[in-house]
Amino acid sequence: MIGESHDFAKSLGIDKNQMGRLRNNKGGFRYLAWLKYEKQNGKNYADSMLKQLEEWKLAPSDLGFILEKTSLVRICFYLKKQALLSGREEKELVSTWQDYLYMAARLKMDTELELIFKPKNLVEKHNEVVRLCGGLKLVEQAEEILKDFPDIDSICQSIKSK
Repeated sequence: MIGESHDFAKSLGIDKNQMGRLRNNKGGFRYLAWLKYEKQNGKNYADSMLKQLEEWKLAPSDLGFILEKTSLVRICFYLKKQALLSGREEKELVSTWQDYLYMAARLKMDTELELIFKPKNLVEKHNEVVRLCGGLKLVEQAEEILKDFPDIDSICQSIKSK
């Protein structure tokens, strides 16, 4: 029986200790994914945190964009704080966060700085970069039009009075 349990754990990509934790916490596939992440990275996280991530419906793949910049513990604290601040669910905040970082990078902001990759008010900063990117998009569109129609400015000036 013990050998079978260990073989099953091995086939899941976890060890027998993690198998016990999975069983004791009635973990699902996301909990299992976090246990695998834990094993791959040589980390050991509190079961309560893994359960919280599972309740938030978050897997390691959802946080891949930020896991290389900061610890999982700090990510969880940040998401809790932002959820209280914004009234939004943690899963939604993750996509907002990822979107924010993508746009911040497009705006050539240094996303390696903690002040940039972890703003005090994520939703507010996200909305701010959306506005900035919208303005940037308008400039890019104007540049494309000027490239295709280089005489457009002089034409517009000549018909301005009409």
